[in-house]
Amino acid sequence: MGMWWLTAAFLLVTAIAWLFVSEHKAVAAFRNTTIVVIPLLLTGAVLLAISLRVLVFGVFTIPSQSMERTIVPGDLVWVNKLAYGPRLPSNAYEIPWINLIAWLTEDPDTDREKSTWPYRRLKGYTTPRPGAVVIFNEPHKKTVFIKRCAATPGDTLQITNGQVYINGEKLNDPAGVIYYSRVAYTDMRLARQVIDSLGLNLHKSHKKNTFNGFLSRGDVKKLLKSPHILSAGIEPERADTAWKVYPRREELDWNIDNYGPYVIPRKNLEIPLNDSTFAIYRQVMRKFEKTKIHNSDGQYIVNGLPADSFTFSRDYYFMMGDNRHDSRDSRYFGPVPESDIIGRATSILLSTSTKIPWYQRILKKLK
Repeated sequence: MGMWWLTAAFLLVTAIAWLFVSEHKAVAAFRNTTIVVIPLLLTGAVLLAISLRVLVFGVFTIPSQSMERTIVPGDLVWVNKLAYGPRLPSNAYEIPWINLIAWLTEDPDTDREKSTWPYRRLKGYTTPRPGAVVIFNEPHKKTVFIKRCAATPGDTLQITNGQVYINGEKLNDPAGVIYYSRVAYTDMRLARQVIDSLGLNLHKSHKKNTFNGFLSRGDVKKLLKSPHILSAGIEPERADTAWKVYPRREELDWNIDNYGPYVIPRKNLEIPLNDSTFAIYRQVMRKFEKTKIHNSDGQYIVNGLPADSFTFSRDYYFMMGDNRHDSRDSRYFGPVPESDIIGRATSILLSTSTKIPWYQRILKKLK
């Protein structure tokens, strides 16, 4: 009975369709009552359009290169809202067409981001899994983002030299994952021939006999097979970027290529309160768990009471862009609450980019 709402919607649509095809005398007479039928048709069409956009699907334009090779700027992406269960609107501005009325009648000081109604999500038929391409609201600014799910509630994530591990198991890179890389060569002309033959876009580095650019691990392996390439590999991120990554605690010594271990919070997960857990989860506890917590002379005070542990009330996900060295993702803003997830991106409808032939992007399935 989890998806009762979808069954109810199907029965309602079936009943409406029956009203328009039934040969029953009373139903046929009702259909001939123009003064009643036309307003009902118009109202029904508007409600159907709103329901489809809110409950079933969405279309989003990609503005950045954070998922490049998988999705490029200008792509129009189809989002399946049924997969993870449609998130119901939190205010009138999130309802198509209704938001026009809200905009026209709003006060000058109206906060369009403020939630009027409590968070509620209808039941879906799956949950985000590692590797899925997900559309969500960035947890702090609520901007719409598209990234790949890297870890789910309760998982232990660790990144070592750019390689992601989940619960101690190596997470294989999807085909589109790329890293900023360095390629050293013996002869520039011959090296360029090799690079061009593989369709790679690298630029001359300021360092002698070196190219730089974004490469996948597979690209690196192909380059290393050439006798004209001395070396090829991921360019390690500078250590001085550690302060940028979530939770921005210098003592953790984390950066985008070496991160964690980090246990993704899940509902009912209990953690001990100590200097380490407080440093890692403080922002989540205060902002998303709505908890007042501080350390008073070695004793943690939670909502005014002494506490030795903390239990999370929500599920969270860790998202990462496929362009691992040019993506603002959970490594920078932290885990994404389930309430911020919009749906699963399943395909590219088309692309408005002038840099790519339009026919190469039509109805392309996302993997």
